[in-house]
Amino acid sequence: MTTAGLGLGQTAALLGLVSTVGPLAIDMYLPAFPAMAADLHARPAEVQLSLVAFFCAMAVGQLVYGPLSDAFGRKRPLQVGLALFLVTSVGCVLAPDIRTLILLRALQGLGACSGMTIARAVVRDQHTGPQAAKLLSLMILVWGVSPLFAPLAGSLILQVGGWRLIFGILTGLVGLTLALVTFVLPESHPEHKRTEPSAAAMVRTYLRLLQDRRLMGLTFSNASWSGSVFAYLATSSFVFAHEFHLSPLAYGGMFGICASGMVASSQANSSLMRRLGAERQLRWVGLFAIAAAVFLTGMVLAHLASLPVMMLGSFLLFAAQGVSMTPASVTALDHQGANAGAAAALMGALQLATGSAISGLVSALFAPQAIVLVGTQLACMAFGAVACRVAFWKPAR
Repeated sequence: MTTAGLGLGQTAALLGLVSTVGPLAIDMYLPAFPAMAADLHARPAEVQLSLVAFFCAMAVGQLVYGPLSDAFGRKRPLQVGLALFLVTSVGCVLAPDIRTLILLRALQGLGACSGMTIARAVVRDQHTGPQAAKLLSLMILVWGVSPLFAPLAGSLILQVGGWRLIFGILTGLVGLTLALVTFVLPESHPEHKRTEPSAAAMVRTYLRLLQDRRLMGLTFSNASWSGSVFAYLATSSFVFAHEFHLSPLAYGGMFGICASGMVASSQANSSLMRRLGAERQLRWVGLFAIAAAVFLTGMVLAHLASLPVMMLGSFLLFAAQGVSMTPASVTALDHQGANAGAAAALMGALQLATGSAISGLVSALFAPQAIVLVGTQLACMAFGAVACRVAFWKPAR
């Protein structure tokens, strides 16, 4: 049992929901990109910028929520963040033009990141090692429903009531999450473990964490996945619509099938960590991911990348992500103790900043083409393998 009598499954379900609303704000509106561009008289790059603005705001916001949750407990900062998320979601429903929408998406990201940051800190409050990996894997099973069904749900909503209805339904989900956090989620960070609530203390904590080689190496190992996924999110709807002629509904179904690899593979994390250890698991998965990305890039260059080939490559990369990010996160946070919130925030912020920078550059400098998508993923996988080696590097005595 975890704090306040909640069982592991109940805790996973609640924390999974808390960490899901942020990804839902990404995945549900992906199929609506072409429709939004037409309705708001915007270029595709401007619509992509609404996604990049959301990512950037999430990266910055996590640096604040993490230390606040270490100083004031987990619940209060989470409630503030979800309330901001709720208000800006209503604003997105009413946005009159693309510039207003981009601004609202940035503010929405500042609220959404609270759940993704604080949920990981709550896990660290209660568990470490394989048990933490088990809880995180159960959470992935919950919030993994987002990439599986959110694009498909967004496609269906788009057909029924347009892209604004997508944000209307998201508003209701955020409101439900805020209510559950307020009345059900127990406080997992007691007062006697809380840190000094000051800007100077926050800066000192981050400077100390930035010197932790294992934390930084594993953070950038995960950041490589963020770059790969964010490039996919920003580019794939246009690629599959223009090069493979998929409708928004078909795209949503394709996205769900590919993303199911992450949900399925993540359930093996606890067992794999016990048998292999985090270091061996991460190294083997990194090699597999590079091989999958090389295969996908080669097929595109050879003009052999049919829709089934693209789906297979995407499925394999999502599956590799499912057995990479959890052991990296658990191992990075295992020894952070009272600074778990700040460490989780720094990890999340750097991951999102990396992903935002990569997706922003891809969107700004290149047309949304298949070779740009798979080439970016290959570069990210290579970077992640190097970062993982740095994290576990042991200097010769």
